[in-house]
Amino acid sequence: MAVDWARWWPAIRAAAARASVVSELDGLTSLTAAALEARPDLTDRLAVQVLHDPALTCLAANAIDQAIYRPDWTAGSRRVVEVFGLEPVVAACLDYLGDDDPDSDRNWNQRAFGVVDTVVQIDSELGWTIVLALVDGADDDTLPTVAAGPLENYVTAHAARMVTRIEAQAEASERFRDALAGIWVWADLPSTLFERIARAAGNPLDRPASLDDASRRRAERHRLAELTAIVDDPTTPKPALHAAIAELNQLLDLNITEND
Repeated sequence: MAVDWARWWPAIRAAAARASVVSELDGLTSLTAAALEARPDLTDRLAVQVLHDPALTCLAANAIDQAIYRPDWTAGSRRVVEVFGLEPVVAACLDYLGDDDPDSDRNWNQRAFGVVDTVVQIDSELGWTIVLALVDGADDDTLPTVAAGPLENYVTAHAARMVTRIEAQAEASERFRDALAGIWVWADLPSTLFERIARAAGNPLDRPASLDDASRRRAERHRLAELTAIVDDPTTPKPALHAAIAELNQLLDLNITEND
């Protein structure tokens, strides 16, 4: 596929501005991904072009992720952070978790959250950098959500290898320690490792009152993961999307709405 940047990008940008339905944007994303597969050298140039337009940033981030997804599904999320930079991705993720900025673009924020959620689970080093940035950047209202989401996922995925670093950070930072106290990892870690994390948090951490409670919580976590995947999948039909969002609202006691 031959790509003439001078003609290709203005055409994509103009078409995105005219797009009125999600399927049109999905088509533009696929075209952009195909162009980046053919010309990976265009990726950095594309990032500069879209940086101040959240809607185009979302399109470009999806395209970058999609272009790299085929050989390695984890590499796309890492590449999005590399191309757009840690700070914009973290800021958009915090906007998504807090959802209190009327001028922010929820589609880009959700894409950034998806990137963060992937990276913190599959990359212990980059994920650690992101988790620290989230904890430092979150306001007091958003910090519990950071704890229950990215931080919890990071600890679950990497505590066996990173527990000493987690303990040191908790000792050095009261804010990190406060966030650590809000995670739920009892069902996911061996008991000795769980107790080390609990001591680092300066808190016994939440744990089930009974075996029945433990089973219920495991089932709930599994369902939350399923629902999150449905919501994050751009191909999910509208009825299924609305149903998943409604169930997430009920499980998490949130007030999430879907942009039409």
